[in-house]
Amino acid sequence: ASTLEAIAPDTPRVFTNSPAGKWPALAWTPEYLLRHLRDMHLGSVKVAPRTPGGSTLLHYFHDSPMAGVPELAQAARARTFNTTSMTLEEYLGQTGALDPESANKTHVFAYAAKLDDWGLDFLRQVMPLAPFMVLPPDFDATRDNEYRKTRVWLAAPGATTPGHFDIYHNFYVQLSGRKRFLLWPPEYQALMYPYPMLHPSARAAQPVLRPRDGVSAEDYPLYNASRIGALVADLGPGDVLYLPPLWMHQVEALSFSVSVSVWSPYAATVAATQAAEQIALPLRRSWSQAVKVAGLRAFLHALLQTVQPLAPDTFVKEQLLDARYRYQGCPAAANTKPYCFDQSNHAAAINQAKDLMVTQHEQVAAIFTAIEKQAGPARQAVYLADYVELVANSVVGPANVCAFLRAMTEC
Repeated sequence: ASTLEAIAPDTPRVFTNSPAGKWPALAWTPEYLLRHLRDMHLGSVKVAPRTPGGSTLLHYFHDSPMAGVPELAQAARARTFNTTSMTLEEYLGQTGALDPESANKTHVFAYAAKLDDWGLDFLRQVMPLAPFMVLPPDFDATRDNEYRKTRVWLAAPGATTPGHFDIYHNFYVQLSGRKRFLLWPPEYQALMYPYPMLHPSARAAQPVLRPRDGVSAEDYPLYNASRIGALVADLGPGDVLYLPPLWMHQVEALSFSVSVSVWSPYAATVAATQAAEQIALPLRRSWSQAVKVAGLRAFLHALLQTVQPLAPDTFVKEQLLDARYRYQGCPAAANTKPYCFDQSNHAAAINQAKDLMVTQHEQVAAIFTAIEKQAGPARQAVYLADYVELVANSVVGPANVCAFLRAMTEC
């Protein structure tokens, strides 16, 4: 376990007196960075048009199965930030870090990089790192760089990362300036309309949440009706936030900010990844698409019935159709006909496929049962919804996952 006492994977906590309080890196003010890294090249600097009022959301866009489906990804691509490159000295000028009057008046900038890429001299200034890692019993300290991910973040005032969740343990150390975190637990995931796992904005909330209080002015009925309140954590120099896995969070720089995050693996994430990547579905090349779909539906029905308390069609509706897919090119009139068919035409092949697939579900079910015991039902539901999307995509493709999911609830 981490050497910081009293952390729990279900509870965020701010530490104001931790080993980070003695890090030499607390000297990383804009003036210090200018003296030591003036000419360092910064690639992939995020840049977005400044939003009147002070807070500018920097929406991301990752390569993903749905990225190649225009009707599903076009809106996300249009609003994502652009990237540029510059020296650190230029970056400090554009962000007003040294002189607020010199800040770019039309655009906001943010930058993140692997701290290891800054060199050993800088990495030594955030030692020791072990207190900010959730360590397995067999941890090998000589290979810590293979285990943890350490990133440095430089953000202009008002730069805001939209609501999203990560799948790691995260110790977030504020070195210079101030940041505000809004936090929501995994139990609220479906109510916050996360994007589909297959979407370029996966793991982000679809509502645009007001940075100061997390309220959405848009019509997201589950979120607005539930009146979800965010926990608020304001960080200053030397403060450390432990951010548990799968907690939704939105982050705003209240001033020019320098931070370091230390991510370490979460066992439940490792297990869910194993289920998705290492346990192959027993699909046969000789099967027609109709047979594959019937087999997949039987597999998912058996899996969902085994590992969680809701009826399979209820789980699909609540966790996927009414949440992730409600506003993502998934109309109620989606064409489910290819996935609702007369099985008597392929009865023998379909029965064989169902038998094979249902037998296979036991291995996957064992993993998700263990995840529920270790991480709780809320986190299990997130990983399970991810898994349903991934295996559906492997059979019907990203443009048809919505129709397949509707078929699971309608026919």
